[in-house]
Amino acid sequence: MHTDRPFSSGRFRTDGKTIFLESLEAAGEPKLLDLKEKQYVFKQVVEQSFKDLDLEGDIVTRWRPYRGKDSIVVDPTRSFGQPVASVSGVPTIVLAEAVKAEGSMSRVAALYEVEKAVVHDAVKFHEELMAA
Repeated sequence: MHTDRPFSSGRFRTDGKTIFLESLEAAGEPKLLDLKEKQYVFKQVVEQSFKDLDLEGDIVTRWRPYRGKDSIVVDPTRSFGQPVASVSGVPTIVLAEAVKAEGSMSRVAALYEVEKAVVHDAVKFHEELMAA
């Protein structure tokens, strides 16, 4: 069967900023189309940013927004989709603000019963958000 469509079967992917359509050309070469900018991107470059996404089938279920680390996740089924400490579920903004109030990451870790490294990641994550 001949078709005039240059692409066959596709799936959507995201890097958390835009949505890409990944599809196969008739020649079998995978292509990524940035749907926001309406232009093709280099798959080998952009695909590296997909590594911080957890997929179930073709659906993104969780995003690890802080450098791909497992300590912080964005999960639409937890805390209304706001960034949270992955194990405890404490919103990262709560941890970051608590450090400002308490003046100590160790104290906040003890108060919220989370690892100090998670508190550190939450603080750095929000500092980077504010700088962006």
